[in-house]
Amino acid sequence: MTLSTDWLSLLEKAEKTAILEDDVTVKVHYRFEDGKEMAEEYDVRTKQLTRRAWRNRSNIHKDPNHWETELGEEIPTSTANVFSSMMRESSNSPYIIKKMEKEFIEWRIRNLSYPLDNYILDFNEEDNLKVSTKNKKYYKVLPLLELHRLNLKPDRKLLSYKHEFNSLIIRYRKPTELIRMESKVYEMVRGLKMVNNKQDLPCKPS
Repeated sequence: MTLSTDWLSLLEKAEKTAILEDDVTVKVHYRFEDGKEMAEEYDVRTKQLTRRAWRNRSNIHKDPNHWETELGEEIPTSTANVFSSMMRESSNSPYIIKKMEKEFIEWRIRNLSYPLDNYILDFNEEDNLKVSTKNKKYYKVLPLLELHRLNLKPDRKLLSYKHEFNSLIIRYRKPTELIRMESKVYEMVRGLKMVNNKQDLPCKPS
């Protein structure tokens, strides 16, 4: 999706449907003017975003029912995708899970067995996070979408990482601007008229 210089305004203008599930999870479905859709899930207890995914039905090169996960666990949309997810978890290939915490953005790259001193983390020309290894066995670019949406430059001092349990755990401390934006978005979500039942959203994100 094209990143907006005013993320909050973009969300406010979108058509929104909200469901409170089991008094614990808020599911929000956004439909934007350009036809793109976004599904989010929030944990009511922590007020944290736990999942975000996108769908673009107008993209003729993709399955119109396919959701592209930006944050959290992948969202299976069919039996085939469930089997695919199960196969991925049983393999030894590295895979990434991104999550939001109160003060950090966190990525866990699982199935990476190399010691900590083998990893090189840096920011590229597009201000995204570049992860590579000295032995040239792994390379990945992690988009810093939360910063891009606020026109913020990444700061090396806010970045930390460690290796444990066969995973590289990367954390980026949230700048004040991002924390404020998240608070405003959550207030908007909390103010939506919600259906309190166990029905799925129109996009069936889980």
